[in-house]
Amino acid sequence: MLRGTLILLLALALPAASDAEPAQVVAKPELSWHLDGSLVGSGLAAIGFSFALATDDRPVPVDGFPSSDVRLDLDRDAIGKNDANAWTASHVMAGLSLAYPLLLRAAFSEDNERLSSSMNIAVMTLESVVIAQGVGGIVKPLVSRPRPFTYLAESDRPSGAEYDVQRERAFQSFPSDHSSTAWAAVSTGICDHLLSHPTASWSEHAAVGLIGGVLATATAGLRVEAGQHFPTDVAAGSMLGIACGTTVPLLHRYTSGSVKAPLPPRKSMLGALAGTAVGIGLGVLTVEAVGD
Repeated sequence: MLRGTLILLLALALPAASDAEPAQVVAKPELSWHLDGSLVGSGLAAIGFSFALATDDRPVPVDGFPSSDVRLDLDRDAIGKNDANAWTASHVMAGLSLAYPLLLRAAFSEDNERLSSSMNIAVMTLESVVIAQGVGGIVKPLVSRPRPFTYLAESDRPSGAEYDVQRERAFQSFPSDHSSTAWAAVSTGICDHLLSHPTASWSEHAAVGLIGGVLATATAGLRVEAGQHFPTDVAAGSMLGIACGTTVPLLHRYTSGSVKAPLPPRKSMLGALAGTAVGIGLGVLTVEAVGD
């Protein structure tokens, strides 16, 4: 059912490829306590270390910080956004992004291997996310960047703990955790599908990239609409997530049977990149549709 949905979305979004064929090689990543334990341990250690760092929080004036303190016009234009619907939607999109790698494996795995396949991708997604969270957690207090809502007058700030300027998180805007988490998970799924289905058609890989691009981009953009982050915050978080999500699968050896699986052809890799690029554009449109 899920696989049929993915193919249907592809048919609506991209022209059919004349050379499209069913995947003939299905590879599996080789997990090991040495590699995977080191990756998870490193991420958790970075997260633990981030708790020892102090954030430079400071009193926010009643009228808010002056917008002139924000250097880039792109970021300055984000001041004043505080859409509650976008705040809720960003969490929904982040959850879908986290689930995306597992949904892909469930859709493209044989019934007798679905459980073990899902466990493998769950481990790699966890590794990507905790490393991204660990790096981001260290950077946040070092930068101590005020969130956009701290530049609003007290009367203009939304109520609720998420917009409380007296909380430490009000000065942890850079980078965006939601963006890094969403892109880490989605990138893991996209890269894993390339490596585990190297002989699948370029259009299949494009469809995988397209859907992932929509989910992660919408997550990042909605954080800006919610007034929780500046555009440069989500851009940095997205790049961090992409770096982690592509590196983790590449560190693993993918095998088909007892031999190393072939690498996907350039056409498939370009298809995944093109699909992701289209997904980013559609994600931007999604944000504009949901936001005020």
